[in-house]
Amino acid sequence: MGENGEITIAVTETPEGQLHFNLSPTDPEAESHADINGLFFNVTDGSAIEELNFFPDVNAEGYHLTDVKAVDDGVEGFADGPQAGGSFDVGLQFGTTADSSDGEVPSTNFTLWTYPGSLSFEDIDLSGMRVVVDSDESGGEVLEVSGMVDPDMEGSEADTSDPASALMDALTLTSVPEEEDEGGDTCEDDAFDMA
Repeated sequence: MGENGEITIAVTETPEGQLHFNLSPTDPEAESHADINGLFFNVTDGSAIEELNFFPDVNAEGYHLTDVKAVDDGVEGFADGPQAGGSFDVGLQFGTTADSSDGEVPSTNFTLWTYPGSLSFEDIDLSGMRVVVDSDESGGEVLEVSGMVDPDMEGSEADTSDPASALMDALTLTSVPEEEDEGGDTCEDDAFDMA
């Protein structure tokens, strides 16, 4: 896969009950970086989340978030955009052009929250996330989590100096083999509320 396809995702659980995601190149000094087009993840089974909120708003000036989909096991990709290679609960599309994945996005970030209540690491299946890179021209490459550093693990070298937040750092992503289409459930009764 090489250096150009490696992405690091740092997820911070804030004291306000939000999850902040930061996607960036694993090697910021590399000559070129992958173009981040989409992120897909599932809400964990048993989570009490009924509504997900996203910052920034879709197509907000100065940000890269250009579309969001949230349907229980019903998000496989975006029309003329990144495809996840499977069914997920949530998909986010990134680009520099409104409503599209066009344009180079080597790094980006966003925040999730719910109301009422709060989010924690346990609400999101972090180990099952997928990132799609370089999909504008060639169909792209689907990357999966290949390693995690959890600050709660004994012997972890993650920075846990700030007790108000925990950092799950270095979710390094690598290629995912294509999966068979299993025909996901797109029933509206399973949709998450989005704000």
